Amino acid sequence: MGSTEQDLVLPSSGTLLKWTNYINGWRERFFEIKHGQLLYYANKGDQGSGCRGSISLKKLEVSLHEFNECEFSVAVGDVVWYLRAENPHSRTYWVKALTRDSNDSDYSSNTTKTHSRNTSLSSLTLGKKSEDQNTMVTRIAELEAYRTMYREQMSSIRRELQQMGVPQAKILSINATHVAMLDNINHIIQLAKNESRPSTSQNSWIPNTPVSPCTPSPLPAVDDGEAPSRETTLRQDTAPHSLNDVTSDCGDEWHDADEHSSLSLDSAEEAIERRTPPGVGAVPEVVSAPQEMETIEEKSERTLLFGDYDSITIPKDHIYYDLVDHLAKEQLRYALAGVEDNVWTLFAEDGAMKMYTREETADGGLPVDPLKAVHHVQGVSALEFMHYFFDEKYKMEWDHTLNGMQVVERISHDTLVILQKHKTVWPAASRESLFVSHIRRVDELKNSDALDLYIVCNKDVTRADVPVSSGIRVGLTVSMICETVVKNGKTLNELSRDDVSCRVIYVSQVHPGGWVPTAALRQVYKREYPKFLRTFTSYVVNNVKNKPLSFVSVMNYYGKEVLIPITTRREITVSVAIVIVVADLSNKEQYQLAQDTVSCYATYHRYPLHFVNVADNSTLTEVCPQKDFMFQRHCVVAHMMSSWQEEWLLFVDADMAIINPNHLIEEYIPSDPAIHVVFYNRIFNHEVMAGSYLIRRSNYSYKFLMHWSSYEFKLPQSFHGSDNGAIHSAIVSYELPARESARNTCEQFWMAAKDYDTLSIYEVCMQMILSSDQLKHILILPKGSLSWARDGWLTNSVWGNRDFILHGWQKRRKDRMRFARWHSPLVDTTWNSALCEGSNAYFNWRYKDSFINKNEEIQRKLDVTIRRVAADFDSIKERI
Repeated sequence: MGSTEQDLVLPSSGTLLKWTNYINGWRERFFEIKHGQLLYYANKGDQGSGCRGSISLKKLEVSLHEFNECEFSVAVGDVVWYLRAENPHSRTYWVKALTRDSNDSDYSSNTTKTHSRNTSLSSLTLGKKSEDQNTMVTRIAELEAYRTMYREQMSSIRRELQQMGVPQAKILSINATHVAMLDNINHIIQLAKNESRPSTSQNSWIPNTPVSPCTPSPLPAVDDGEAPSRETTLRQDTAPHSLNDVTSDCGDEWHDADEHSSLSLDSAEEAIERRTPPGVGAVPEVVSAPQEMETIEEKSERTLLFGDYDSITIPKDHIYYDLVDHLAKEQLRYALAGVEDNVWTLFAEDGAMKMYTREETADGGLPVDPLKAVHHVQGVSALEFMHYFFDEKYKMEWDHTLNGMQVVERISHDTLVILQKHKTVWPAASRESLFVSHIRRVDELKNSDALDLYIVCNKDVTRADVPVSSGIRVGLTVSMICETVVKNGKTLNELSRDDVSCRVIYVSQVHPGGWVPTAALRQVYKREYPKFLRTFTSYVVNNVKNKPLSFVSVMNYYGKEVLIPITTRREITVSVAIVIVVADLSNKEQYQLAQDTVSCYATYHRYPLHFVNVADNSTLTEVCPQKDFMFQRHCVVAHMMSSWQEEWLLFVDADMAIINPNHLIEEYIPSDPAIHVVFYNRIFNHEVMAGSYLIRRSNYSYKFLMHWSSYEFKLPQSFHGSDNGAIHSAIVSYELPARESARNTCEQFWMAAKDYDTLSIYEVCMQMILSSDQLKHILILPKGSLSWARDGWLTNSVWGNRDFILHGWQKRRKDRMRFARWHSPLVDTTWNSALCEGSNAYFNWRYKDSFINKNEEIQRKLDVTIRRVAADFDSIKERI
């Protein structure tokens, strides 16, 4: 007798492949259909530890892959899981099991029902639909299916064209048309979705409803004003029908569609599963004009785990902006200052954790003793530590002094206003606290051995819309500063938790309000503060110990490729060439990417490129006998200058890359005919940059370069800094011979230099001479945005459209935990030189969107370094 559908033994659990992201690809996961939900775990043995995610079957949509007979997807709202069965039969059984359970998923029904199944195009749409939306939803689904088909067919066409030997320029041109078409389809789909969405309220936020992880049904809403320990908030304009249907906050991950929420560190593996289907490459975004680059950050859907707080997102016109900005800077200075023995008293010590205090009283005699704690936590990154401290979702889990907590205002991604109700730990009435909480990344203040530095600062505020309840309002200023410390010499992908630790500084000053006996209060905080830090540290360690280092695994992650056409057109009014000098080609691979950018740029804009390999020219080694190549290269430029015809030369180090080909060298050539050489001051120290300069082809320039290169033969027997140190004395002696006495004084510091710090004294001394006299033929540009190049690592390789050239692209420093570490802002590392001559040259600069930021944000980061270096300059100046 033939089997019927009812006779089939359908799976209730088993292993499927699940698409995670483009880093990890397809991974085996153990799935279970239980209580009207589809749950999944890392593996079958992990069931006891809780599921990694769950999705309700009540509103489930199942879609079959157009071409792959083993693949299918399940979705509720904007949450989509892409799955692959072992074979087509297995897929069929799983789909039937899900369709059966989706129609029986009233959480209590075990009855078997019969349903009709209508397949529309490639989608097998299941679940009850509202009749008034059914037609629109079906049409949108069909359009999305056509979009998927179009993407995959274009990928196939591109592969076939490449195999046929079609020129890359033509393929890229076809691809550009494909990108534009997809963009239009995406726009149409979005418009259709907006049109089909019911408008139930002018308020776009749905009230928060707590969802118990991995349980069959949502818990009832809490009415007592206390926020639940965990919740999933969905926007109405994302999935109006899916509230409480999706929970993925089980153990290892959670998903939050709230536009201000940070991406949980728990979801490193699955971070992009809702956005990009497997097998479909990210579509490059073409920005039509360079000035539009500043809007890319707002357009991108990405949330970077390693740099989620790189930009300050609280609006500058918000009432709390000045408060949190001043507070962050003040608390950083306060926290990073030392703990003097005669001021601070050590009152608790537990392993790496030490707690200090000093006794202070406020008006009225209440103790407001400041606390400072230092700690070192192994196996945790700073971002992870701060994530759990800042994110309100976890506060009720680790802060056992709380009776309740709620977010009063979510100002921005990095700033919240929180109301907390405290248990009666004080020997008096209950307390509550209302404070603004802000987080930001401040790498410019990190120690040299650190990867990153974050601060979270909390400050009490008063609001008319939040009156004091029955408790007493507490005043507080609290901050936590964390930096990630790594073992040197390893690439990011080689790091394990054993290689990473977190340096923590916690500072707190609390005004308890009301009246409390001084002795009793001090006794309480000396017990509670160490308990808090131990508890919180243990909480974080336990949460991350079995997870990969999230900031490491996605350090170079990007949401989409960005293509920016080169719209700048060069009109040759002055002859200019680019000059690169190398000792030999033995280290060519170290600078290949940087060289590719310079070569393509020069070709496109018709700049002659003079690439000089000294090893290939024996004459150069005779006329330039310097043993130190850093000096020899300047001698080589001087001697080669006469054979070149261009009026101006831009000399660049081999590790300098053109990041933005929409700039022209002419922008930086001075109009003053008296200027023959242009240098710029480096941002992060007191040096004049020796590795790049603009130089006029003239007798003056020749003599100056020869003068500078000859300093190899009169270097002091000290930590002299090679040509980086000698450039200062060379400029002063050549341009300001009348300041010989002052120069001799500065050179005494040079002769005594033992390290970079003492070399800085010599450099500051020389800079004081240079700033006090007008140079006649040499121009030195100040720190900031006026120069053509800067050190890219100062902003973690993030750039803006004001940038032209980034310095420091050496392969040995790429993605490594060492000084001047950099990450490539470009997607491709192999360039197509054939494109460089035509209008498609910009296809070689395929940018990662995550490395593009607004000019003001770039400048903000640089300004912090500039101010720090200026303060150091003033300090050295006073000592001199």
